[in-house]
Amino acid sequence: MCSSDLTADAALIGEPQSIHEPFESLPLVSRTGVSFLVRIYGTQGHSSVSDRIHMVNAIQKMDWVLDRMAREWRPSYPDHPLCPYGPTVNVGMLVRGGVSFGIYPGFAEFGVEVRTTPGMAQEDVRADAELFLRALSEEEADLKWEFVYNRDPALYTQPTVVPEDEPLVGHVLEAAEQVLGRRLPLTYFPGGTDAKEFQGVGGVPTLPGFGPGLLTVAHGPNEFVHLNALAPSAEVYALTAMSYLADRGERAR
Repeated sequence: MCSSDLTADAALIGEPQSIHEPFESLPLVSRTGVSFLVRIYGTQGHSSVSDRIHMVNAIQKMDWVLDRMAREWRPSYPDHPLCPYGPTVNVGMLVRGGVSFGIYPGFAEFGVEVRTTPGMAQEDVRADAELFLRALSEEEADLKWEFVYNRDPALYTQPTVVPEDEPLVGHVLEAAEQVLGRRLPLTYFPGGTDAKEFQGVGGVPTLPGFGPGLLTVAHGPNEFVHLNALAPSAEVYALTAMSYLADRGERAR
């Protein structure tokens, strides 16, 4: 079943959303991402003559561009109250280049990832990146580069946002306060979740993440969840479901 076939009033995804300790906040925003490659072209040829004729080392050029981009480039973005830090930019997510010893490197590339915030369009990210790269070309005459999306741009979806007055939000906040003893602040989910399918494609208001565990150990070599966080999350889910369904029943009368 594709997400456009789903019918639901709302959804809650049990992804871990916290940075420092479990259940720090309740995210209403699910960021998505634009990833691309910066390809650098040089002179491929026999390495033994590199001291006799002018040759461009694509790996060395790439290193210069990557360093400049990591220190100086940041895409433009609209302000959003739940995303005070703006987009996350990671330059150098992967690096490839060269062929072998004896062959002067004529090609190299590095990956860039931008975790977008609401209102950011991938076309604007590309325009900002290309503007920066063109400026570098004016400094370095031998620099030849190409921008290439890492995935089909047609697959890009905007970050999702759940309104604060969405009924599910209030029910989760009340259940969490009952179980955890504190009112949770509203925030954004740093990564991407299935909210992009459930809400972005299917139109179902989706809270992108509220669950046990820490996002800081995700994708690491030793992912784990604290056992003492499992029971509270299950309790919050149960209380939320009961109060939400009771509320929907009252409204349906």
